[in-house]
Amino acid sequence: MMANDTAPPDGSSSPSDEGGGGLKGKNAFKKLEQGQKQRDRLVVIGGLVAAGLLVLAGAAIVLQLLFFSDGKVVLNDNSSRDTAAALAPLQCDNREEFSAIPGHPCHLKIQFQERYRALTRQSLPSIEAAATEGFVQIGLAEITKLEEKAIKAFDRSDFAAAVSAVDQALQRAEILTNVIAENFQNSFETAKGAFVANDAKSAQEWIARALRLNGQDKAAYDLSVRIGVLPEVLRLYQLAAEAEIQNQQSDLQKYLQGIVTLDPMRQDISSQLAALTEQLKQAKYNRHLRQATQYIAAENTRTARQEVNKAKALYPARQAISALFDQIDAIERTKRINTMLEEIQALKSQDNWPKVLALYEDILREDNSNRAAINGREKANKIIAANNRAIKILNNQHRLQDVTVHQRTLEFVELIKPLSQDSQTLADTIVTLEQRLELWQKKIKVVVFSDGKSMVIVRRVGRIGPVTQKDIQLKPGKYDFECSRNGFKSKIVEHFVPPGQSGTSVTISCDVRI
Repeated sequence: MMANDTAPPDGSSSPSDEGGGGLKGKNAFKKLEQGQKQRDRLVVIGGLVAAGLLVLAGAAIVLQLLFFSDGKVVLNDNSSRDTAAALAPLQCDNREEFSAIPGHPCHLKIQFQERYRALTRQSLPSIEAAATEGFVQIGLAEITKLEEKAIKAFDRSDFAAAVSAVDQALQRAEILTNVIAENFQNSFETAKGAFVANDAKSAQEWIARALRLNGQDKAAYDLSVRIGVLPEVLRLYQLAAEAEIQNQQSDLQKYLQGIVTLDPMRQDISSQLAALTEQLKQAKYNRHLRQATQYIAAENTRTARQEVNKAKALYPARQAISALFDQIDAIERTKRINTMLEEIQALKSQDNWPKVLALYEDILREDNSNRAAINGREKANKIIAANNRAIKILNNQHRLQDVTVHQRTLEFVELIKPLSQDSQTLADTIVTLEQRLELWQKKIKVVVFSDGKSMVIVRRVGRIGPVTQKDIQLKPGKYDFECSRNGFKSKIVEHFVPPGQSGTSVTISCDVRI
């Protein structure tokens, strides 16, 4: 620490020497305590502004208390604080050597070191941080003077005087700390009151003083941030009020959002903004639903779906959205079915029943209760099946020579004739089949040639006899001609009588001896 020019030559100090000297210092502290009690009463009764004025009065008392008679101020010197305890020659490292000796100087030396550490590391940092305020500077100067006095006493190993001086410094530091705290609190409360009253200028002045006294207080810092944006917040308040009067909801939302962005702690605005946002959201949702309903009525399903999707983005789980989607799906499904039905009519005219059947199946996948598709599929299946069976009979027409097969085929033709009204292909197939049925029933002349000696028969038909030539009548089909003769091997000749021809011949005789 720097030497104090006003200190007594011997460096000694007493309570009467400090605070301006003798009874005057005591009276000053008494006045300070009375002023504090009076401020406390006024804070409760008279409000924050009166308290702020008393803070200034308290600061004046501190100035009177801590003012030097010669007007000189000695500031803090941290470097001397860090080395003060190391300057004395007395060694007190081994406590066992003096702990049992009453009145040993090391007891006072250690006591001084502990209290000096409390002064410099606990009390003074917060005071020095508030030293921009005048009354703090004066109080800090008095504490520094006592600190110098304690160090000088310590340097000459007058530990009792050193302890006494540092105790006085601690007492002054405690008083000054309390005054700083009270000034801070009153400044903070006054700033808060001005903020609530929307007095931005006054609030800024008081919060600035509060932060000079205690720059580490989070509540004060937070309030200073809110005060800093108060002018802009008030401007947005005014704009919001005008927008509300003019029922400009979107602008009102914008201004309220601006207020909350600047000052998130305004819960009333946050609640109003949330309610307004929900109101606008609901209005937007209803607008999308109305537009969707109009588009649905006009069967403009593409635009209607877009509007419903916009509404769904706002409220995904609302039942009305599902109902509208169902209406849109129904319209689009009906359109697809009608398109397929139109295509079916074109395919019917082309007699393309396999594709007709496929489209009916597609319709039933869209709407399994569609009666037209059910009936149409049934008819298409019958026409396709009838035509396929008729073609199969024609491909195996040799079986028509069988009486049972022939009769069943006639019955089948009569059964499918009504279907031919819807299918020219089937009608043509039926005509061909009927012609074939007739041909297979019409007998054809068959000329049989033999040697006149062999007995000729037609299996399952009858005996021709030993002839050289004979005409017989047979229906179209496959026949086995057989001959026999004594002394000769029997012979069988297979012969097909084709339908639709005027005649045919077969030669058979037994000419291989046994």
